[in-house]
Amino acid sequence: MSKNNFVVFPTILLTSFLPLAHAAAKTADPPVQLLRDMQTQANDASIAADQLEALINLSPDTAESQLSGLGVLREKVNAMGRDVVKLEEERAKLSPLEQQALDRVLPLVQANARDTSSAIQSFNSDYHPDLRNPAEAGYTDDIRVRSDKIASTLHNFLTMERLRQKESAAEATVSAAGN
Repeated sequence: MSKNNFVVFPTILLTSFLPLAHAAAKTADPPVQLLRDMQTQANDASIAADQLEALINLSPDTAESQLSGLGVLREKVNAMGRDVVKLEEERAKLSPLEQQALDRVLPLVQANARDTSSAIQSFNSDYHPDLRNPAEAGYTDDIRVRSDKIASTLHNFLTMERLRQKESAAEATVSAAGN
């Protein structure tokens, strides 16, 4: 039963990552790379949630398999939270479109953090080493849907920003050629 304690403690930190944004260490990654990293983490979280849901609903595996799946999901959601903290610190370096993307995904990341904590708390409250606990299934489906939305939102905004930059470069080239 001590294994489920491993899951609870790190998850408590998950819901409190935003107030720590100003205290976190500076990153060497450019902000746009952090947005791309968050997009990747969101895709990974979606896959982890989908796999965990399949484990919960379809697999004859025991609670230990669910514990492992919850750990993977927690790590993916925590990674998005760390990226958000870094991005909040670097907000001024983001373009208006990139700031808008961050603003749109922030509530989704926060909801994923809350649901991950809730899924782990549900698992821990009903823990039995030889049985599955289907209570996490609803949480994992919501996390998967939100993670897909985070990834697609970031993809769309990053694509729009890349196109805007290309357009600006083309306009600058045309202006320079006309002079």
